[in-house]
Amino acid sequence: MTYFLMIILSILFAILAMKYYQKGKNNITNKILFFLFAFLSFLIPFLVSAFRNYTIGTDTSGTYMEIFNRIRNGESIRDLGFGVITKVSLFIFNNYTGFLILTSLIFCGLSYICIFRDSKYPAMSVLLFFTMNVFFISMNMIRQSIAISIFMYSIKYIKNKNIIKYIIAMIIAMLIHTSAILYFPMYFVYNFKINKNILCAVPIVIVLLKAFLLDFIINVLIKFEYFNKYFSWYLTSQYNTGKLNIVSFLIACCIFILLILIYKSAREDKEYNMLLWNEIIAITFLAISSELPLMQRTSYLFTFPLYIYLPNMFKYIENFKFRMSMKFLVNMGYLSYMIVTIFILGYNEVYPYKWIF
Repeated sequence: MTYFLMIILSILFAILAMKYYQKGKNNITNKILFFLFAFLSFLIPFLVSAFRNYTIGTDTSGTYMEIFNRIRNGESIRDLGFGVITKVSLFIFNNYTGFLILTSLIFCGLSYICIFRDSKYPAMSVLLFFTMNVFFISMNMIRQSIAISIFMYSIKYIKNKNIIKYIIAMIIAMLIHTSAILYFPMYFVYNFKINKNILCAVPIVIVLLKAFLLDFIINVLIKFEYFNKYFSWYLTSQYNTGKLNIVSFLIACCIFILLILIYKSAREDKEYNMLLWNEIIAITFLAISSELPLMQRTSYLFTFPLYIYLPNMFKYIENFKFRMSMKFLVNMGYLSYMIVTIFILGYNEVYPYKWIF
């Protein structure tokens, strides 16, 4: 009930925020009420994440508590940016709960700024924020989630063609989680359009040639010292089951198909082009996840932005009934995914919820 109340209240406050936003930006009362309800929409999940028991989140009581204790004892860690965040939490709070408060504030704060800044339908984006498991993953994969949220905040620099600010932001993200290095080429890729026929062939080619792609990617990467230092352990991970994560792969393919269906109407939209590239990259990573299991985690780098920008794409479905049907299917599909993965299968170990108190 904690989670469902959180979701319902956060969506309700998002609806109220947009109600006053649409009434008029120039009216000071409407502005105040917009910011109030937007803040309340953010506040609910922030409190749930910040004051969670240390058992909530697979790595909360393990990896991150170990990192926290190492830094408190004066040791250094590989991810310097994350070390700074931890030191700041120690300076302000001097306890592990304070660390969770600060990391939750950064992640939820940046996420909700992006929702109310970039999504044309914040209430739906808030719903997807939870049903796509973004929020639940953030209580487990803290470093990577913060790095992704920094990237999402920085998408505006791609739109504005401000390469300096984008590079600075990505350096910060990379210092928090090294996987953010994959975001550097995105500044150039997002402005490169792909022909529809080539797009349709991409998933098929990826599946058919995945063994070749895997060998090629590994042979290229092992030539770089940076990969050998930070990512070579992916090749020998204990999580290598040899099985493809079929559910995540199919979800990525379904979203890709939806995007292809609106290609004609949406192809001039830069956000649409970004989502196309994200799904192609995510499908590629997921296709080789049987050999490199941590590729599913890596795919989150490119699937997380969906909760912001996917709602903006439905306007390109011209037929009203088909548009409403697609909205229903997407929302119900992700809701089912959340219920099964979080509450039945126990992904990320965030259920049942417990407060720190």
